[in-house]
Amino acid sequence: MPPTITEAICGTQMPPTATPAFELIGISIIHLKSHRSRNAPVEDHKEENVDVLPLISLPNNLVFLRNGRYVQDHNRTHCTQHQRSSTQAPVPHTLLLNEVFLDIVESVNLLMSSKGGVLRCDVAGKILMKCFLYGMPDLKLGLNDKIGLEKMSQLKSRPAKSGKTIELDDVTFHQCVNLTWFNSEKTVSFVAPDSEFELMKYRITEGVNLPFRVLPTIKELGRTRMEVNVKVKSVFGAKMFALVVVIKIPVPKQTAKTSFQVTSGRAKYKATTDCLIGKIRKFPGQTEPMMSAEVELISTIAEKKSWTRPPIQMEFQVPMFTASGLRVHFLKVWEKSGYNTVEWVRYITKAGSYEIRC
Repeated sequence: MPPTITEAICGTQMPPTATPAFELIGISIIHLKSHRSRNAPVEDHKEENVDVLPLISLPNNLVFLRNGRYVQDHNRTHCTQHQRSSTQAPVPHTLLLNEVFLDIVESVNLLMSSKGGVLRCDVAGKILMKCFLYGMPDLKLGLNDKIGLEKMSQLKSRPAKSGKTIELDDVTFHQCVNLTWFNSEKTVSFVAPDSEFELMKYRITEGVNLPFRVLPTIKELGRTRMEVNVKVKSVFGAKMFALVVVIKIPVPKQTAKTSFQVTSGRAKYKATTDCLIGKIRKFPGQTEPMMSAEVELISTIAEKKSWTRPPIQMEFQVPMFTASGLRVHFLKVWEKSGYNTVEWVRYITKAGSYEIRC
């Protein structure tokens, strides 16, 4: 039976029950520094260092070949091309997995009146990247910002495509971005560093898509009772959902007892923060769950002071949704050898200071 690829490279025979390293790691190769013969016993050799080739992020539970033995590595490593010895031959890019990971993370800041009017709203966003690429290729990122699309239509002498465009405010770039190219072409051109980095930050104050609308109703029934009714409506698409949605409703400090009725999730009273807390682990889009609570207060002889109602607060995360409407139009990678790359784009919107007056 002819030897497998692993046996031909590593110079040793695999155990019959072991899984080849190439099936687990994909298309990465592991070099061994040991120069023993094929028939040399494994026990006579001490464990030596192993050079893992670049552009692969190994999971914590990967099994790979070390000095003829299949061992488990718990150290997640990412070796760059510059960390290899100069005496080693360059690795063909066809044997490496060239990937680009891009995350658009936005925080929504909102102050809403008790009747549903927006008093203040803005979005603070950032674009995070992590690249596993052979060599030092040039990358170009195109977004659906208004200025960039208009500039591209002028260069191509054609009208701009229809669709939503946004205006980015207070844009800050990473030092790897070519600002001269951005000023002329209005596209983000850069050479990515080896590690994870923040490509750019931005802020948007107009045309914000709010993921949630909250309609609270709080009634004080005398000096010892309160009724709280809160309706939360998810505005994003029905096929989407939010994760770990938390709503905090403040109550007076003299709260003695509470009882709840919820249509989704759970609710409880937290005495340390004087809040009614409702929690929904998975909040589907285009739904309107409600939370009702009866609050009993401790009666005091002293003159009752008017209770200043703090605003209701929300916490949430909505995957694959952007409150600003920002979208990636293209992400191109240019390298002289012309290898193919795989680009991954992810969107997520979370709550910043999301408050509703009641």
